[in-house]
Amino acid sequence: MRSGSRKAEGLGTEALKHADDPAERFLAMLCLGIATLYRGDHDRSVSWWGQIAADTSFPPAYRAEGHATLALLACYGGDLDAAREHAAQARIAAEAAGASGYQAFATSRPG
Repeated sequence: MRSGSRKAEGLGTEALKHADDPAERFLAMLCLGIATLYRGDHDRSVSWWGQIAADTSFPPAYRAEGHATLALLACYGGDLDAAREHAAQARIAAEAAGASGYQAFATSRPG
């Protein structure tokens, strides 16, 4: 899996260089965020997802995905306060976008 995620990261980097609009940038950053996550490089993954969450040129649903993934990564790292904050931001963005799947994720509580 590591060589596959390195290849995906290379392709995502190349795609980002040629991205002409927000949708293309999002897809390239999404690829980079996932590839670095699968490789176990959580710090780099957090960086990509943070860029997605903060990019105001992206529609709210894209930013919701960034915050939702940052919430999961914060959980993996044991930072429950950051996880709750990102989940709250994901909910806000999901509500703005009408993205019910993200809204459901962001409002669920562990059992």
